[in-house]
Amino acid sequence: DVCSSDLMSYLSEALALYKQNGDLRGQAITLNNIGATQYDRGYHRDAMRSYQASLDIFHKIGGKQNLALLEHNIGRLHQYKGDYKTAIVIFRAVLATYRAIGDLQHQAHALTDIGSAYQSDDRFDEALAHHEKAAFVGEMAGDRYVYVKALCGIAAAHFGSGRLSMALESYEQAVRLAGEIESLDLKAKALHGMAEIVLRSRGPAAARIYWREAYDIFAQLGVPEAAIVEIRLHALDAPVSGGEGPQPFSP
Repeated sequence: DVCSSDLMSYLSEALALYKQNGDLRGQAITLNNIGATQYDRGYHRDAMRSYQASLDIFHKIGGKQNLALLEHNIGRLHQYKGDYKTAIVIFRAVLATYRAIGDLQHQAHALTDIGSAYQSDDRFDEALAHHEKAAFVGEMAGDRYVYVKALCGIAAAHFGSGRLSMALESYEQAVRLAGEIESLDLKAKALHGMAEIVLRSRGPAAARIYWREAYDIFAQLGVPEAAIVEIRLHALDAPVSGGEGPQPFSP
């Protein structure tokens, strides 16, 4: 995984070259990639502007798959803003396009994003069903990244439904496979999820081990999840003043 600041510098240089050469397709692809990097860093308004600029170019030069990819990314922004209904409508539309053009890889990504939107809306059964479909299609496509991403979604859905042992098993598998494919972001996300489960089953000391490892990776990548995990680590050290104790949230 490349550090996001280094990636942004590289993409900005590439965009300048494409503009200098009048390469509209190169500009559009690079703007989409800039938007994706801005999204990962938490700069969602900037990401929307980059996606929209890319979309405008692809409307001019054509490209069914590229238009679907842009709409897909915009759907993720709607999900982030809490507009799950709009996000799911967009994800289903792009899923239909991916199926029409025979794009298995992006079908799997769309399915897991539908699952994630349902997860965010606390609809855990629907989330689980779509993540399981995503894992199946991702395996068919030979895309191990989206397969591991779907495993994390399966784990989160089990966790949301209170099936802690099944959730932990899926996260453990995700950590192992993420290590095999050298995906730091997915490994950190799975470790973060494991920490939430371990907090409930084995207590703060055990959870801290997983959160510390997740924090180190997120901080290395320079992504907003580092701040979220840092808060969880600080919460472990805070004195409990009564009540039901810390309440877990869906990873």
